Amino acid sequence: MTESFLNFGVQPTQEEISSMSSTTLAVGDTDGASDAPSRMDGWQVVWSKEHGRNYYWHVASGRTAWERPSELDDKGLLRLQNLLKAWRGILHGAEVGQEIQDVNALHTIKDLLAHHPDATSKVGVGLRSVKVDMAPPPNQKHRCFWVIRLDGSQEDFSARKCCSVIRGKLKEREQVS
Repeated sequence: MTESFLNFGVQPTQEEISSMSSTTLAVGDTDGASDAPSRMDGWQVVWSKEHGRNYYWHVASGRTAWERPSELDDKGLLRLQNLLKAWRGILHGAEVGQEIQDVNALHTIKDLLAHHPDATSKVGVGLRSVKVDMAPPPNQKHRCFWVIRLDGSQEDFSARKCCSVIRGKLKEREQVS
């Protein structure tokens, strides 16, 4: 994996700063607008007129990158490791058919969902809530998480697929270190 940080030698121009999105990036975002609980503090999306594309600027450090900054800094690494441990307790601690009410548990499951290979299609028109229910056939004997979308539609999602993606990111981090 190559380092994607650049040394532009200057901070973004005032014009670039004023055209930035108003939110910091959230892990799993594709557009910088999310209610994910874990934020990549201080990163802003900046449009480069010279290069005709967005880049990422970490306000406090002045670092810039063409590619979305890695969530695998030390804090992000610990968060992913904890995520791998936390989801099972939530899945097996909730009653079948119950929407997740605990704010921290809901944030954990939203964070997990952000790592699903089909997260965008799972969320669809927007995420209203998440519930625990039985999996659809042929796995109907097992519990799973279900997204409840803003339009009322529901779809199951595999926590195991999410964990597979997370483990891949952790393995990639080990190879880089």
